[in-house]
Amino acid sequence: VITVITNELTPATDWVKCSERMPPKNGVYLCILKSKNNDFTHVTIVDFYDDDFDVGIASNVIGWMPLPDLPTEVE
Repeated sequence: VITVITNELTPATDWVKCSERMPPKNGVYLCILKSKNNDFTHVTIVDFYDDDFDVGIASNVIGWMPLPDLPTEVE
């Protein structure tokens, strides 16, 4: 995720550790996943519902953040 501020690109910094708190409501979130055998980490979009992320049994979500707003039309 990249945030545009005054024509400069900056990385998003609003990551929340799952060990600190989970999302407040069901929805879709940008997540950092780590494989259960710790051989890879990646970022992807994941559904969150019923107090859990839907990632299956091969990975653990270790961090999350809300998705950014969609871009607006620039004229």
